[in-house]
Amino acid sequence: MLFQWAAWNMQALAKGWFLYELTKSPFLLGLMGASMGIPMFAFSFFGGALADRLDKRGLLLWGTLGQGLTMLAVAVLVTTGAIVWWHLLVASSVQGVLFALTIPARQSAVPQLVSRGQLMNAVSLNTAGMNVAGLVAPALAGFLVAVIDVSGVYWIITICFIFSGIIMVRLPHLPPSSNGHTNKLTRDMAEGLRHVRADAVLLLLLALSFVSVAFGMPLNTLLPVFTEDVLKVGPAGLGLLLSMAGVGALVGSVAIASMGDFRRKGLALLVLTFLWGGSVMLFTATRLYPLALLLMVPVGIGQAGRNVLVNTLMLTRAPEEARGRVISLSMMTWGLQPLGLLPIGAAAETIGAPMAVAIGGGIVAVLGLGMLLFSPRLRRLE
Repeated sequence: MLFQWAAWNMQALAKGWFLYELTKSPFLLGLMGASMGIPMFAFSFFGGALADRLDKRGLLLWGTLGQGLTMLAVAVLVTTGAIVWWHLLVASSVQGVLFALTIPARQSAVPQLVSRGQLMNAVSLNTAGMNVAGLVAPALAGFLVAVIDVSGVYWIITICFIFSGIIMVRLPHLPPSSNGHTNKLTRDMAEGLRHVRADAVLLLLLALSFVSVAFGMPLNTLLPVFTEDVLKVGPAGLGLLLSMAGVGALVGSVAIASMGDFRRKGLALLVLTFLWGGSVMLFTATRLYPLALLLMVPVGIGQAGRNVLVNTLMLTRAPEEARGRVISLSMMTWGLQPLGLLPIGAAAETIGAPMAVAIGGGIVAVLGLGMLLFSPRLRRLE
């Protein structure tokens, strides 16, 4: 996964910076996020049902191949000068579909590889790997854009997916937990929804995840606006900002892993949600690049720590035979991100990106604080 996380982080910087260079439109940056998020929402639950029915290794291999071919097509278009802005949106949509079909398999495979007592450590380790890539890859991509142009970066991204596929062949087979799923796929999907509807805590976790992702993540998508128009530091500066968020995310995930199977995970989740939203608000208020770099650290801590704890709590509460479907609902909350991203991107066109993103961060902070004070069921989760 390290090669895939590196590729995803490099292309997140490359496509965001390149699209803004082509169009100078914050709204199109938001639309690009939506072009990935909407397919994620539409196909995640289907991907979860597939993860509960099929060998997960096969799903991961085919998804990696699809990602590599998509990036190869973009690399060829950029290199030949045939690229136009909507090509990036199409590629982002294809990635959204592939992401939706494979991530539930990756998440639900973890309990098949470790014991229940090691689950949170394993989720944290996986997140730490993602954040190591998030620390190194954006800064490297920002530097490489200046040296070998964005076309060279896309060729490196393609190579990363190829290496990931080669390594993934060595995974053991990861068959479905239950024996066969003889029901129709649609009936399996309906059964997964019933599991979640019957558990009020899972519903609360999904609501928390949706609102915090929808209104906290637009900062990541709109960062090119800050680096070009507010901080004026260019693609290398954008890479360093993303890398500092990676530093924070790595610190957060490693710290949680080092705590083992600790109690009061719900309390930690709500505190980290508040930290994430508050840090986003503070970031939007600064015009000093060194301070902006420092503020991206708590942004990363809050974002990654919240992600680890939500995934761990959902995996431990989900029935073994329905883990893929339950975790896919968590992934669907990422697909609903455009419900926050599109209005915030549109607002950035009129009131400016700092104010628009600050409003989103404020919503996340208020949500975390409100649940911390008024939701004892979530606060006491272990």
